[in-house]
Amino acid sequence: DLNFDAGTFVIDSSANRIGIGTTSPSYKLEVADSTAADIVLRDSGASSAGNKGRLVFEHIRNSDSADEQLAYIQAVAENNQSDGGLRFVMRDNADVEAMRMTSTGQIAVGTTTPNANALLDLTSSTLGFLPPRNANPTANITGTAGLIAYDSTDNQLQFYDGTSWVTISNSGSSIID
Repeated sequence: DLNFDAGTFVIDSSANRIGIGTTSPSYKLEVADSTAADIVLRDSGASSAGNKGRLVFEHIRNSDSADEQLAYIQAVAENNQSDGGLRFVMRDNADVEAMRMTSTGQIAVGTTTPNANALLDLTSSTLGFLPPRNANPTANITGTAGLIAYDSTDNQLQFYDGTSWVTISNSGSSIID
């Protein structure tokens, strides 16, 4: 076991753990601080747009004991200034970007470039949007103007218009009270 500077950096060889800011790490790597336990991944190259540091999740493949990447979260510099987002990449025999969060707060699922007018852009050629389901939205959900829920008892889509819950009719595009 090694302990540098009274807990600044600790190696617990009996438990195979490393601690920074703690003398008794509870995890393989534990970073502790009384104000902010920051971990920084810094691209020290020239400032430019593009993909930057990653937090990678792997396991050992059973068939040949090779390291196999499962998923990663990656920072994206959206320009050569300070605008940055995150991309969430999964593996399905190749990297598949499952979700992106932009510097302006947009979330894109199924696309890397969300529509400029959308806060949430869901794109798929094979899947649909499934809104929250509730047995009685009018009684169980506090309404906020624009909120949408599916009434699973009456099998109806409802939205809150700012005053009351309104049912969207299943007979075309008309709205009924």
